Amino acid sequence: KNGPKTLEYNSRFGDPECEVYMRLLKGEILEVLEASASGNLAGVSLECEGMARLDLFLEAVYQEAMTLELAAQSIPYEREVDQPVFYRGTRLNTIYRADFLCFDTVIVELKALTKMSWTEEAQIINYLIATSYEVGLLLNFGTQSLEHRRFILSQSA
Repeated sequence: KNGPKTLEYNSRFGDPECEVYMRLLKGEILEVLEASASGNLAGVSLECEGMARLDLFLEAVYQEAMTLELAAQSIPYEREVDQPVFYRGTRLNTIYRADFLCFDTVIVELKALTKMSWTEEAQIINYLIATSYEVGLLLNFGTQSLEHRRFILSQSA
């Protein structure tokens, strides 16, 4: 109980997605770390340049809830599975970690953004190209109602 504790951010430090936000943060991340350690994350937010607020850990919550829902619906899935990336038929050392891989064929990416942009769409299209999967599903839980987009990239075309 009194030993070291590990805090894992959904947007893992060092991830390109995280680095963008870390540069925009106003204030101290220490408040978030302390709230995490004490179990009082509800309502914790940070000011973020160009945004009214940045809610933390939302995507992680949706990922965990999605795990429960997929299991309840008996949908075969793997969570945060490392996917090889190919360039011109050559496997790269770099990997891509999909939020979910369902039915061994569908990449599912979860977001918790107030508004999706072309960046998220380009991201999943690039994932499909790089991994040779043909179907991707982009789900955004950050708006009042669920936003969803399906992408199909035919490798045979």
